[in-house]
Amino acid sequence: MKKNKDGSITLHFSPKKPKGVAKENWIQTNENEGFFIWFRTYSPTEAWYDKSWQMEDVKILSK
Repeated sequence: MKKNKDGSITLHFSPKKPKGVAKENWIQTNENEGFFIWFRTYSPTEAWYDKSWQMEDVKILSK
């Protein structure tokens, strides 16, 4: 995945790859169907267990 300048990562979920978006940051979905996002951690650090690291909610940027 390609990171933003601030170190964050923006993922795009859509049936067709948006213009200007890196292929690595696009996840293809089926048109007119819903989808469910799963997040899995591998070898989490102490920050995961003590909850000092929190993943932000998924945000809809545009439709």
